[in-house]
Amino acid sequence: MRRLPRGKALIINVNEVEGKPPRRGTDIDRDNLYHLLTQLHFDVRVYNDRDGLTAKVGQTAQNCTRTVDHTSFLIMP
Repeated sequence: MRRLPRGKALIINVNEVEGKPPRRGTDIDRDNLYHLLTQLHFDVRVYNDRDGLTAKVGQTAQNCTRTVDHTSFLIMP
């Protein structure tokens, strides 16, 4: 992991899940992960459920993985 950027990271922030109360603190977690991964020299993409992803999380992840070199892709659960 000596090259820069070290790879790509995808953060999917899901704040609202249908039929459940909103999850508190996801924005803080998203921001902290973003700052940590950028400090570690990863190319970070962030998607939020407000971007219309709640029903499309799987499809979005698949689309992102099609456009990157999988040898350097990091997904944080």
